[in-house]
Amino acid sequence: VIVELSLTIPARLSVLLPHLPLLMKLGLIPALQSNHGDLNNLGLRTLEFWIDNLSADFLFPILAQQSSTMGELMVSLTRHLHPAPYPYGLLCLRILGKLGGKNRIFMQDLMNIDSNLGESDHELALFCEWKSDPVGDSTDDKNTQN
Repeated sequence: VIVELSLTIPARLSVLLPHLPLLMKLGLIPALQSNHGDLNNLGLRTLEFWIDNLSADFLFPILAQQSSTMGELMVSLTRHLHPAPYPYGLLCLRILGKLGGKNRIFMQDLMNIDSNLGESDHELALFCEWKSDPVGDSTDDKNTQN
């Protein structure tokens, strides 16, 4: 209830600016981490509103005042990246597109993303191994000497 109230209080964005780190930590991130669809939608819409109405040069330093805030936000957003039947995947992808990679400037902690292998029908596993070819290297040397 407190999370929902903190995100729905009718206030001008200019009044909320000094309190954005607190709203992020106590309102937005818990809303994105919850299992309730309404809270997820409210959190994603609020974040999109902040990104649309504040310049990136102003927004990102405010949001990154606490070192773990941007990391928690990115982990929360990546939890919602699912294919089309999932209702918030497209909205989350649109928000990540609006961030435009500028979030990496302020992220300093490693992201702990849980991989739930075997739980989804949409999986891709890619294993690469590079080996040097000693035969190819020796023939190239002979051709360059002639």
